[in-house]
Amino acid sequence: MEYILSDTHFGHFNVIRYASRPFITIEEMDGTMMNYWNDIINPEDIVWHLGDVCFKWNKERTANFIMHLNGRKKLILGNHDKSRSITWWKDVGFEEIFDKPVRYNDNFIFSHEPMFVVPDRMINIHGHIHEKKIDLPNPEKYINVSVEQIGYKPKLLSEVLVWP
Repeated sequence: MEYILSDTHFGHFNVIRYASRPFITIEEMDGTMMNYWNDIINPEDIVWHLGDVCFKWNKERTANFIMHLNGRKKLILGNHDKSRSITWWKDVGFEEIFDKPVRYNDNFIFSHEPMFVVPDRMINIHGHIHEKKIDLPNPEKYINVSVEQIGYKPKLLSEVLVWP
């Protein structure tokens, strides 16, 4: 099975306030999202993370946390991830890392930020904007999988791909 999510921001206290997350502490936020993840994801499942994994963690802490998340993880680098190299992200537990949007099947493009130009007959699955609604041209061409939009847990990709 394949799953998708974006903008976990593990370890980022201020995102609780910035994105109106329903948590009091980092430990509550990180623990809740880790538990949701591991309740849903099996070791052989693939999880597409569309960026902004964690905030200012060193390599050891990041690797320790990622190792405790089930599944085979793929990452599209978000704005908070780009300060680390692709090798760094592989070393901490991601199987594949992409620094550009990824075309998925014939009709979908995965990216961290919404793409303001989406090719005809394609839908952009993205994160970055969290709980916010922004004015995008052709809003039916965009699906936001920031954790605030999907209940703070990975979403089955086949369910995302049929959203209107």
